[in-house]
Amino acid sequence: IEVIDFQTGTSIKQISMLAENGSSRQPRHIAFHENKAYVCSYDGTVARIDTTSLQIEAIVKAGRNPENICVQNKKLYVSNSGGLDYTEGLGVDNTVTVIDIASFTEIKKIEVGPNPGCILPDSDGNVYVATHGSNISDGDFHLVRINGLMDEVEHIYDEKVMNFAINGNIAYLYNYNYKTESSSIKVFNLKTGET
Repeated sequence: IEVIDFQTGTSIKQISMLAENGSSRQPRHIAFHENKAYVCSYDGTVARIDTTSLQIEAIVKAGRNPENICVQNKKLYVSNSGGLDYTEGLGVDNTVTVIDIASFTEIKKIEVGPNPGCILPDSDGNVYVATHGSNISDGDFHLVRINGLMDEVEHIYDEKVMNFAINGNIAYLYNYNYKTESSSIKVFNLKTGET
Protein backbone atom coordinates (compact mmCIF):
# COMPACT_ATOMS: atom_id res chain seq x y z
CA ILE A 1 0.00 0.00 0.00
CA GLU A 2 1.49 3.34 -1.04
CA VAL A 3 0.73 6.24 1.31
CA ILE A 4 0.96 9.62 -0.43
CA ASP A 5 1.05 13.13 1.07
CA PHE A 6 -1.76 15.12 -0.58
CA GLN A 7 0.06 18.46 -0.29
CA THR A 8 3.40 17.42 -1.78
CA GLY A 9 2.46 14.37 -3.82
CA THR A 10 5.38 12.48 -2.33
CA SER A 11 5.39 9.01 -0.84
CA ILE A 12 5.30 8.86 2.96
CA LYS A 13 5.54 5.10 3.26
CA GLN A 14 4.98 1.77 1.56
CA ILE A 15 3.11 -0.76 3.69
CA SER A 16 4.11 -4.29 2.77
CA MET A 17 1.14 -6.61 2.20
CA LEU A 18 2.80 -10.00 2.50
CA ALA A 19 1.47 -13.25 3.96
CA GLU A 20 3.43 -15.26 6.53
CA ASN A 21 5.02 -17.34 3.75
CA GLY A 22 6.23 -14.20 1.95
CA SER A 23 3.71 -14.29 -0.89
CA SER A 24 1.71 -11.21 -1.84
CA ARG A 25 -1.72 -10.87 -0.26
CA GLN A 26 -2.74 -9.12 -3.51
CA PRO A 27 -4.47 -6.05 -2.02
CA ARG A 28 -7.57 -5.06 -3.95
CA HIS A 29 -9.57 -2.22 -2.34
CA ILE A 30 -9.49 0.06 0.70
CA ALA A 31 -12.12 1.65 2.96
CA PHE A 32 -11.73 4.05 5.88
CA HIS A 33 -13.50 4.34 9.23
CA GLU A 34 -12.41 6.77 11.93
CA ASN A 35 -8.61 6.47 12.19
CA LYS A 36 -8.28 3.07 10.50
CA ALA A 37 -7.91 1.86 6.93
CA TYR A 38 -9.28 -1.53 5.92
CA VAL A 39 -7.79 -3.35 2.95
CA CYS A 40 -9.29 -6.45 1.37
CA SER A 41 -6.92 -8.73 -0.49
CA TYR A 42 -7.34 -11.55 -2.96
CA ASP A 43 -5.76 -14.00 -0.48
CA GLY A 44 -9.09 -13.92 1.42
CA THR A 45 -8.17 -11.47 4.16
CA VAL A 46 -8.95 -7.98 5.42
CA ALA A 47 -6.15 -6.00 7.07
CA ARG A 48 -6.71 -3.18 9.58
CA ILE A 49 -4.14 -0.41 9.26
CA ASP A 50 -3.69 2.37 11.81
CA THR A 51 -3.58 5.65 9.86
CA THR A 52 -1.31 7.31 12.44
CA SER A 53 1.41 4.67 12.77
CA LEU A 54 0.82 3.29 9.23
CA GLN A 55 1.20 -0.21 10.64
CA ILE A 56 -0.97 -3.27 10.07
CA GLU A 57 -2.66 -3.95 13.42
CA ALA A 58 -4.69 -7.05 12.67
CA ILE A 59 -5.87 -9.35 9.89
CA VAL A 60 -9.18 -11.18 9.69
CA LYS A 61 -10.33 -13.87 7.24
CA ALA A 62 -13.10 -13.02 4.77
CA GLY A 63 -14.27 -15.13 1.79
CA ARG A 64 -12.65 -16.22 -1.45
CA ASN A 65 -10.85 -13.50 -3.43
CA PRO A 66 -12.43 -10.40 -1.86
CA GLU A 67 -13.04 -7.88 -4.63
CA ASN A 68 -14.26 -4.79 -2.78
CA ILE A 69 -15.04 -3.38 0.67
CA CYS A 70 -17.21 -0.66 2.22
CA VAL A 71 -18.29 0.63 5.63
CA GLN A 72 -21.90 0.89 6.82
CA ASN A 73 -23.40 0.97 10.34
CA LYS A 74 -19.99 0.38 12.02
CA LYS A 75 -19.51 -2.80 9.98
CA LEU A 76 -17.35 -3.77 7.03
CA TYR A 77 -18.99 -5.39 4.02
CA VAL A 78 -16.63 -7.41 1.82
CA SER A 79 -17.70 -8.80 -1.57
CA ASN A 80 -16.14 -12.22 -2.13
CA SER A 81 -15.81 -12.88 -5.86
CA GLY A 82 -14.08 -16.26 -5.91
CA GLY A 83 -12.99 -15.38 -9.42
CA LEU A 84 -9.27 -16.10 -9.11
CA ASP A 85 -9.50 -19.61 -7.68
CA TYR A 86 -12.43 -20.63 -9.89
CA THR A 87 -12.59 -24.33 -10.72
CA GLU A 88 -15.39 -26.44 -12.17
CA GLY A 89 -16.12 -28.05 -8.81
CA LEU A 90 -15.70 -24.90 -6.72
CA GLY A 91 -17.21 -22.25 -8.99
CA VAL A 92 -17.22 -18.59 -7.95
CA ASP A 93 -18.06 -17.26 -4.50
CA ASN A 94 -21.50 -15.77 -3.91
CA THR A 95 -21.16 -14.10 -0.52
CA VAL A 96 -20.61 -10.80 1.25
CA THR A 97 -18.70 -11.11 4.52
CA VAL A 98 -19.91 -8.83 7.33
CA ILE A 99 -17.22 -7.83 9.84
CA ASP A 100 -17.95 -6.02 13.09
CA ILE A 101 -15.50 -3.11 13.24
CA ALA A 102 -15.26 -2.90 17.04
CA SER A 103 -14.28 -6.54 17.55
CA PHE A 104 -12.79 -6.94 14.04
CA THR A 105 -14.43 -10.34 13.66
CA GLU A 106 -16.71 -11.85 11.04
CA ILE A 107 -20.32 -11.85 12.22
CA LYS A 108 -22.09 -13.13 9.10
CA LYS A 109 -21.87 -14.22 5.47
CA ILE A 110 -24.71 -13.10 3.22
CA GLU A 111 -25.49 -14.99 -0.01
CA VAL A 112 -26.01 -12.32 -2.68
CA GLY A 113 -25.50 -14.11 -6.00
CA PRO A 114 -22.51 -15.35 -7.98
CA ASN A 115 -19.30 -13.32 -8.30
CA PRO A 116 -20.05 -10.13 -6.32
CA GLY A 117 -17.87 -7.11 -7.10
CA CYS A 118 -18.44 -3.40 -6.51
CA ILE A 119 -20.05 -2.75 -3.10
CA LEU A 120 -21.15 0.62 -1.72
CA PRO A 121 -23.22 2.05 1.16
CA ASP A 122 -26.15 4.42 0.69
CA SER A 123 -27.37 7.18 3.01
CA ASP A 124 -30.24 5.05 4.41
CA GLY A 125 -28.15 2.32 6.04
CA ASN A 126 -28.30 -0.10 3.10
CA VAL A 127 -25.48 -1.67 1.11
CA TYR A 128 -25.57 -2.27 -2.65
CA VAL A 129 -23.48 -4.86 -4.48
CA ALA A 130 -23.13 -5.77 -8.15
CA THR A 131 -23.09 -9.50 -8.95
CA HIS A 132 -21.47 -10.70 -12.18
CA GLY A 133 -22.70 -14.27 -12.57
CA SER A 134 -20.70 -17.47 -12.92
CA ASN A 135 -19.15 -16.36 -16.22
CA ILE A 136 -18.65 -12.61 -16.58
CA SER A 137 -18.89 -12.71 -20.38
CA ASP A 138 -22.47 -14.07 -20.12
CA GLY A 139 -23.64 -10.71 -18.74
CA ASP A 140 -25.76 -12.21 -15.93
CA PHE A 141 -25.34 -9.06 -13.82
CA HIS A 142 -27.63 -7.80 -11.06
CA LEU A 143 -27.79 -5.02 -8.49
CA VAL A 144 -28.49 -6.35 -4.98
CA ARG A 145 -29.67 -4.32 -1.99
CA ILE A 146 -28.64 -5.54 1.48
CA ASN A 147 -30.54 -4.27 4.51
CA GLY A 148 -27.69 -2.97 6.68
CA LEU A 149 -29.60 -3.44 9.94
CA MET A 150 -30.72 -7.03 9.36
CA ASP A 151 -27.74 -7.96 7.13
CA GLU A 152 -30.04 -9.74 4.70
CA VAL A 153 -30.71 -9.40 0.98
CA GLU A 154 -33.71 -7.12 0.67
CA HIS A 155 -34.05 -6.84 -3.10
CA ILE A 156 -32.41 -8.08 -6.31
CA TYR A 157 -32.83 -5.68 -9.22
CA ASP A 158 -32.68 -7.02 -12.75
CA GLU A 159 -30.30 -4.25 -13.74
CA LYS A 160 -27.24 -5.03 -15.83
CA VAL A 161 -24.41 -3.47 -13.85
CA MET A 162 -20.69 -4.15 -13.88
CA ASN A 163 -19.70 -1.23 -11.69
CA PHE A 164 -21.47 1.72 -10.10
CA ALA A 165 -21.21 4.87 -8.02
CA ILE A 166 -23.70 6.36 -5.56
CA ASN A 167 -24.38 10.08 -5.11
CA GLY A 168 -27.20 10.87 -2.68
CA ASN A 169 -30.26 8.84 -3.70
CA ILE A 170 -28.96 8.15 -7.21
CA ALA A 171 -26.79 5.28 -8.40
CA TYR A 172 -24.94 5.54 -11.69
CA LEU A 173 -24.74 2.04 -13.14
CA TYR A 174 -22.04 1.20 -15.69
CA ASN A 175 -22.30 -1.91 -17.84
CA TYR A 176 -20.39 -3.50 -20.70
CA ASN A 177 -21.93 -6.17 -22.89
CA TYR A 178 -19.20 -8.61 -23.99
CA LYS A 179 -21.35 -10.08 -26.77
CA THR A 180 -22.41 -6.82 -28.44
CA GLU A 181 -19.32 -4.88 -27.28
CA SER A 182 -21.58 -2.01 -26.21
CA SER A 183 -21.40 0.12 -23.08
CA SER A 184 -24.11 1.89 -21.11
CA ILE A 185 -24.56 4.12 -18.10
CA LYS A 186 -27.94 4.14 -16.36
CA VAL A 187 -29.22 6.58 -13.74
CA PHE A 188 -30.97 4.53 -11.04
CA ASN A 189 -33.16 6.01 -8.30
CA LEU A 190 -32.40 4.15 -5.06
CA LYS A 191 -35.64 5.34 -3.42
CA THR A 192 -38.01 4.19 -6.18
CA GLY A 193 -35.94 1.42 -7.79
CA GLU A 194 -36.53 2.99 -11.19
CA THR A 195 -34.04 3.59 -13.98
